[in-house]
Amino acid sequence: QLGSIVFSAKDRMRALCDITWPHIRRHIEEEVATLKASAAANGTALPFIFVEAAVLIEAGWMDVFDEVWVITVPEEVACSRLMK
Repeated sequence: QLGSIVFSAKDRMRALCDITWPHIRRHIEEEVATLKASAAANGTALPFIFVEAAVLIEAGWMDVFDEVWVITVPEEVACSRLMK
């Protein structure tokens, strides 16, 4: 039901993003900090943290990460995955 509301009106989608994105970002930042602290306490390296974030650039979260990797697939593979 939420999808039919927010995908039909840009202002509603923007309102939803304004509500949810700050919480999502804070959660990601807390998880990253926890993982880094744990690695430091154990004297181990933390080479990679993977975060799936479809709206990473749109949300302006580039400053949260040291690097951003983009993985692509052919269009037919993406469509097939969406249909599953």
